[in-house]
Amino acid sequence: MRILTWNLSGIKSCIRRNDFSQLEPLKTLDVICFQETRTPDKLTAIEGYHHFWYPSSDKHSSGTLTLSLVEPEDVIYGFGIPEFDREGRVLTLEFGSLFIVNTYMPRSQGSIYREEFREKWDEAYRSFLMELSSRKPVIACGDFNVTASREDIYEENTRMDWAENGYTSEERSSLNKLFSEGFIDAYRLLYPDEKNAFTWWSNRLNKRAEDRGWRLDYFLVSPPLKDSIRNVTLHPEITGSDHCPLSLDCDICDDEYKKEYDQLLREKRASQYTEKKLAEKWNNRQRQFKKYEEKLLDIQSRISAKAGLHHYDDVRNLQIELMDDIRFRCLAVNRIANSKAPAGVDGIRWRTGPEKMQAALDLEWRNYEASPRRIVDSKTKRNHKSRKVDIITHRDKAISLLQICIRAGRGSPRRQKILRLPSGPLQTGCSRRHHEPLLWP
Repeated sequence: MRILTWNLSGIKSCIRRNDFSQLEPLKTLDVICFQETRTPDKLTAIEGYHHFWYPSSDKHSSGTLTLSLVEPEDVIYGFGIPEFDREGRVLTLEFGSLFIVNTYMPRSQGSIYREEFREKWDEAYRSFLMELSSRKPVIACGDFNVTASREDIYEENTRMDWAENGYTSEERSSLNKLFSEGFIDAYRLLYPDEKNAFTWWSNRLNKRAEDRGWRLDYFLVSPPLKDSIRNVTLHPEITGSDHCPLSLDCDICDDEYKKEYDQLLREKRASQYTEKKLAEKWNNRQRQFKKYEEKLLDIQSRISAKAGLHHYDDVRNLQIELMDDIRFRCLAVNRIANSKAPAGVDGIRWRTGPEKMQAALDLEWRNYEASPRRIVDSKTKRNHKSRKVDIITHRDKAISLLQICIRAGRGSPRRQKILRLPSGPLQTGCSRRHHEPLLWP
């Protein structure tokens, strides 16, 4: 089993910057523990995982998120003490043979109130871990906001211990109580004398570049798991936060978990194989787009000519040919994907080759019904007045684009010059005609 923990300092910015793509070389991660998500929105961080959110009551601070490849037996939110649970700092997943506790400890912040809160919180947390460990082994991980010893802070820091937030005697003694109860610092178990093993760097004074950091993130494991620990790896090369992630590799004897994991792994490999094939198909299609556009113009010209002669059966057959042809579906999907239009109510945007190819294959017009619109508030550039804007799904836009292609043939052959795919900003809308027959006449 491989577990990763990372304080994100805000998950929305990580998703926007695509920071999670840096985790791909660490595959396969069984459980991912994120701290300081700072949002009540339940977003999809990484595809293919079960997401368990525990946001803070304060929408823009704290919060934890745990991702699991295999669905856990149970999920425990907090301690069950309202005073300590409102900040969403402890999220526990129960599997067949162990508990995994995602932890984001509060800071004292230099105030008397927060120091008292931290002291009480630490006591409740310690009691909670001890109760769990009486049932089955525990792996507690996350940002503990304290350094365990002088080796966990850069040597040049000569400030007094009592003057350091995160390094006060009270905070260290609370962590040491967990060690005295039997919990093991997995990293120090494997690397007892390692220096400069930092997981946090201040954003001020270029400290990360100079590697003047602290070790604030830990894996604490119950004694029964001591011999199963294989490695703990820090990943300072992964950026996106003032913390870096760290991963734990361990051998867990859990037959039921292994069975589910192997099944998921087979499904994931099959999915990757399918994505590879779709990507190859899209790349092959993309090379021939110029030929597809010439063929489209030819069919539209024929539609226009047949319409001018009132041969409506021939017009309908040509329209059906155009709507069914995968070549023209690919053109429509590519046009929508390149327009950089916002997603509709389904939240789907076509970014990768496999996504575009699958969208073209799924672009079926028979028995088609439009999706609801997503309505957003927008301000005009001229007078900054607020107005409602309807945003339709990418699938609806692609269908609209195909409709433009088959309807452009109506009228005389002189209109052939406008019968190609629109080249400017896409302005197609989703009207009631989507619920009418798509073919004309």
